[in-house]
Amino acid sequence: MKKLLFLFTGLLAGIFVACHQDFDITTATPIGPIPAANVQASLYGRVMDPYNNPLSGVTVIVNGQTYTTNNQGLFFVYNKTLDQNGTYVQVTSPAYFPAARFAYPHAGSSTYLEINMLSKYTQSNFSTTTDAEVLVNGGASILIPAGSLVTDSGMPYNGTYGVAASWLDPSASETFNVMPGDLRAQNADGEARVLKTFGMIGVELSSPSGQALQIAPGKKATIRLPIPSSIQASAPSGIALWHFQESNGYWVEEGQANREGNFYVGEVSHFSFWNCDVPADYILLNGCLGNAAGQPLADVRITLTSSQFGTGYGYTDEQGLFGGMVPANETLILKVWNNCNSVAFETTIGPFSTNTTLSKINVDLGNQQPVNISGDLLDCNGLPLTTGLVFVFDHDTLFSILPTDENGHFQGIFYMCYTLNTLNLTTYDVVNQLQSTSLSINIAGNTANAGTIPVCSALDEYVIINVDTVSRTYYQNTTYTNQGFYASNTFDSNYVQLTFSNYSASTNQATINYLGGLHNIGNLYQSYGCAYCTDPNCGCDPGDTGALMFTHYPQFIGDYATGTASGSVFVSTGLQPYTLSFRLKKTQ
Repeated sequence: MKKLLFLFTGLLAGIFVACHQDFDITTATPIGPIPAANVQASLYGRVMDPYNNPLSGVTVIVNGQTYTTNNQGLFFVYNKTLDQNGTYVQVTSPAYFPAARFAYPHAGSSTYLEINMLSKYTQSNFSTTTDAEVLVNGGASILIPAGSLVTDSGMPYNGTYGVAASWLDPSASETFNVMPGDLRAQNADGEARVLKTFGMIGVELSSPSGQALQIAPGKKATIRLPIPSSIQASAPSGIALWHFQESNGYWVEEGQANREGNFYVGEVSHFSFWNCDVPADYILLNGCLGNAAGQPLADVRITLTSSQFGTGYGYTDEQGLFGGMVPANETLILKVWNNCNSVAFETTIGPFSTNTTLSKINVDLGNQQPVNISGDLLDCNGLPLTTGLVFVFDHDTLFSILPTDENGHFQGIFYMCYTLNTLNLTTYDVVNQLQSTSLSINIAGNTANAGTIPVCSALDEYVIINVDTVSRTYYQNTTYTNQGFYASNTFDSNYVQLTFSNYSASTNQATINYLGGLHNIGNLYQSYGCAYCTDPNCGCDPGDTGALMFTHYPQFIGDYATGTASGSVFVSTGLQPYTLSFRLKKTQ
């Protein structure tokens, strides 16, 4: 799938900005070293492993709200207040190091973001009774002194422990896909900077039971990071150390590393990600890209190369907009690439000492097939659907996501290196939780006209629950086993979860063991939950809920479970009534 925004992820840090000086900023609040510029916009993203395989069930946090990726690794943040100068997106999953990126939305538009997660492998059986030398990939190492660990609560820890660590090669392009953040930084004086990295390392410590551990106050560990041969000539004798601050996504200056041969060696007082970097001033660079006729070019890859800071890349959004936070006073080579992986345009720009907007760049992408897809969505009353999403597939592969405008219209122009004859579409009403059937549309010449599509079909899978008069429908992230089910929507943080046991084929009923979830009432979020058992610690008695009633009990993977339940569940105001119905496909 192609990205729908420009984002530097290489040695040049990234920030999305508009193609003009009018940034449509609704508020501007100084948060951190780079002031926020808040806009109403939407954010769609995809989370993948280092090999670009989508990761489902991953937790995504945006502006304090939690989302979950679906089976295609996608999450949706629909029509929220987001920071145009960098909306911080955090991602967590137990098998991977925490990941983070900044998204750069434009007012009233939809921004697409891709995040790769770094796999986490733990070396076990280190002991606090002796110094531990941990050997890491690439020749990096960590020295952890004996008796230097504490638990999360600050209590001394004694015993065996494991170390998960990974060195990221600053000369490898894949490093900038899996590193946290975008190399925006805050120096010791609190000033914003952009960094040139000479290597970084991520480290996590844990007990055999999985309890997180840290370096004790007053103690320090030593990290030793190799300097790749390609950058040894420019590597300074001393370099600042920076740690990644998960709370806001900045690299923060703390300490110094010294060059010993072709290694940087420094002491650190805690573990997260550590980075050896040279800081630089930055400016905001932005521009627009159009075709030979001046029409916006969406989803086109652009690279910027600096002789000192390397190469960053990204993609234009649906309006042809691109931009980034780049080093000041650097000459840059700008290249525009087509989908055949050929350079369609190249020019030298800069150096820039102040924020700069480039003149519009019109290019001919060469021998590619332009596909102009368009259509209109209608709601169940035949009115324009303004809250629609169109999923565009090339066969079974998700190709793009297009939002509707205020008239229910969607449109996108794509340039393909190979010939397409058809496209498949599935459309959603993200507010009323409805969808269309999957559609196949023909490409006539360079046009794929989907016509008018009513989005009013019952959902294939869903859980509908009403708790304390608040009704919610979940239809995207659904899982069902013969022990329970879970469902949520990727565009908000609401969810529902239920576990059951003792299914009886003679009565088509099962015992509900647990029901819980989260829903919003306006801008307020209310959690609910009950474990139903006779133990006083459960909070709810078995009699507080009825049985799970099946109208169909699934017999094989892919078969559907349907049914209902009702009873009471605990919320902040006490026990309140609930009802639910479901239709879910058995997944295991």
